[in-house]
Amino acid sequence: MVLQPNEKIYVKSYFVDTEEDIYTEGCVGGVCCMWSNKDIQVDGRYDTAAEALQAVLKANCFDDEYGAEQMDGYFVFSFLVDVNNYQASKNDIALWKRGKKRLWLASMYITLGIVAERSYFEEVA
Repeated sequence: MVLQPNEKIYVKSYFVDTEEDIYTEGCVGGVCCMWSNKDIQVDGRYDTAAEALQAVLKANCFDDEYGAEQMDGYFVFSFLVDVNNYQASKNDIALWKRGKKRLWLASMYITLGIVAERSYFEEVA
């Protein structure tokens, strides 16, 4: 997408939900925990979608290892997290695969918008 010179990208909204993931069975339950942009706000205007997405990930202490999928108007990221909703380490994942640690699948859904900026004193046609 090509932006006009006065356009910027912003984070309209996002939410994250988690459900327990058992290595041998997959996700086994309903939503365990949920938070959104109302809990952790991400303000700002960005030149690219990648910059806006990275701002959301950084605000939530997640690293983008695999990239986002685009689905139904959202950018969707998935992470394994521990009981405190911190992104699982490689060691955590190794323990989880052996059945020694519980982890949850966190799915983050982000919507972006575009805003045209102009000076307060700029005349509107």
